[in-house]
Amino acid sequence: MKIDKNKFRKQQLEAVLNSDIYQKAIYDMAIAMNKDAKTAPNEKTIETRFDQYLTLIFNQLFDHLDISYYPTKEEAVDTVRAISKGHADTSIGNVVIEFKQPRTLSSDKDQLSALNQIKNYLDGFNLKGNNKTFGMVTDGIKCATFTQNGGKFENTDFIPLGHLQIDQLIKNIIGLGQKDFTADSLADDFGGGKNSPSRKLAMVLFRSLQDTGTDKTRMLLTEWKHLFKLSHDDNSQQRAIIERRKALSKYFNNEFKTIDEEYNALFSLQTSYAILIKLIAFKVISQVKYDDSLIQYEELLNLDYQSLRLQMQELESGSIIRDYGIQNLLEGDFFSWYSSQEQWNEKISNSIQEIIAKLNIYTIKFVNEGEYIANDFFKKLYQSIIPYEVRHSLGEYYTPEWLAEHIVNESLVHIQTAKWRALDPTCGSGTFLTVLINKIVEECKEKGLDSADILREITTRVIGIDLNPLAVITARVNYFLNITNSTFPA
Repeated sequence: MKIDKNKFRKQQLEAVLNSDIYQKAIYDMAIAMNKDAKTAPNEKTIETRFDQYLTLIFNQLFDHLDISYYPTKEEAVDTVRAISKGHADTSIGNVVIEFKQPRTLSSDKDQLSALNQIKNYLDGFNLKGNNKTFGMVTDGIKCATFTQNGGKFENTDFIPLGHLQIDQLIKNIIGLGQKDFTADSLADDFGGGKNSPSRKLAMVLFRSLQDTGTDKTRMLLTEWKHLFKLSHDDNSQQRAIIERRKALSKYFNNEFKTIDEEYNALFSLQTSYAILIKLIAFKVISQVKYDDSLIQYEELLNLDYQSLRLQMQELESGSIIRDYGIQNLLEGDFFSWYSSQEQWNEKISNSIQEIIAKLNIYTIKFVNEGEYIANDFFKKLYQSIIPYEVRHSLGEYYTPEWLAEHIVNESLVHIQTAKWRALDPTCGSGTFLTVLINKIVEECKEKGLDSADILREITTRVIGIDLNPLAVITARVNYFLNITNSTFPA
């Protein structure tokens, strides 16, 4: 029997946060902090008391979960709106806290100045790729908070510091303001729902394709059509063809009456999905191979719409990825059409920014105590974005993970050599590849091999190919994520 340690730990954490003991602790802290702040001789005293109360809560309630409160003090940050460096009072995880003495927040002007200061710090951290999504400024009696929403920070007015504000702060410190990078989370956030940013992007791309398709776009679209060749006059497929058109019409909220409209819709849908996958790849790479001299994923949030076009064009060509030393992951393909100067517009930019912002709250962790298991990150996402009727009409069927594992196990029984190699000629999103990666990781760990050896074994023994350009993008990124998680040093 295998216990899901992450799930068990999450349940323990939820039990603490929902307990009466925790509620009383944050309520008592708010009362004590209010009282101390009224007689505190200076800002440093307020900061010290605040830290003492938080440390006590973390030590007593979260220590058994290995969650501690050890903030960085006076961390230097290059502020965006000032020439000199600033120094954030407290920085921990994705949180910044700035402390003030009550008399320095007595007027509207003082409060606005304090808000601008911490906003400046948040922008400065994020510009350098040090992801900060929550900020608080407090004098121990009142507080204001900044929370990232849609790639921009939104602040509250100054309100009394109470248990609710302390609860919000603690949850952000322990990472509940972030989201784990999982297949389920991706499908929930970017699936085909009405408010999905990937669906919004697909609709914007479709309108751009219909209204202002350039010569380059039409050329790429024509080449893409040769690969897919949608059935339209096949009597044996009429029901599937009708259902496909209905599904696309519903997805785009637009009744399609011509073959060209249907092609444009599917091309836009696949382009939206491809953009999402490439942004995920960039986010992971910029985290794994951090380099101050190269653009970081978080910097995309601060770009104007023309600067974003240039960066997306670089991403589409693969040059950003190659700058990080990763070869052959992303290359120019059919789905780069939107990034040309003539095709780009502000609506495309805004839709991509929404995806960037939503991905930004994801936290991607590597190697959890050597127990990482490869998985298909994108199968569920793809199935939630591309309507079933469309996949059915294209003959796309995904092998369940249990069946892929059974086939691999049965195949290995009949192989006489321990040094087997595998090729999946129609790899799709990479389900078989993830099962094969797990097999190699198991073998390598039994032999006591290190991360470099595991990486070498995976990349020389597991190969996947596919004629579908969208499948190639998906499988490559899926493959990269899994070998990164399996071999990147903790």
